Amino acid sequence: MSYKKLTLAFCLLITSHCAIAEKVLDGDKLHGIKGNDNRITINGANPPWQAIGRIGTAGLFLCTGVLIDPTHVLTAAHCIWNKNTNKAIQTQYLSFVAGYHRERYLAERPIKHVKHSPRYSSNYNSQPSLKTLALDWAILELQSPITNIKPIPLSHLTAQELMRIKGSTLISQAGFSADRSYILTTDPRCKITKQYRNSACSGIVKLAT
Repeated sequence: MSYKKLTLAFCLLITSHCAIAEKVLDGDKLHGIKGNDNRITINGANPPWQAIGRIGTAGLFLCTGVLIDPTHVLTAAHCIWNKNTNKAIQTQYLSFVAGYHRERYLAERPIKHVKHSPRYSSNYNSQPSLKTLALDWAILELQSPITNIKPIPLSHLTAQELMRIKGSTLISQAGFSADRSYILTTDPRCKITKQYRNSACSGIVKLAT
């Protein structure tokens, strides 16, 4: 896979749940993976996958994040959210591990600061919506830079540019799933199928896997 494609994949990572949102809004309840499970396992210690890491707290796996520059990690806001306080988990409890593969890793850093949408809030008893998905992002600042791993920068492509290439480019969706938290998996056959146009979340695209 080319580096350009991997960059594009992580531009879409935190909005890939739009497929779930559409199903929910259509009244179809989802329970895990629908259809074929196309995930394949890869070695997260190898480049360029090294930049895709695990976010945890107190030794527990929370979610996937990606190193977008030496000191910042992109993830979803709900990954680092305390449902009891409806606020982000305090930074002293958060850490990022990069280059992870079967309990070995290349770098680990505590989190210094968390930035997320000021309008984001999470209601674990409600179903996801396009509005909440558009706000579901967080940037984690590391206490010190990771210099031995090449980051995957955010793509500068607009939603319109993404839609123009939707039929010709395959997208890989990679991460540490709840059922395989010890190893990185990817679905290399995702495609962009739709752009959602909504006053609350213009520019969100839907992936089909």
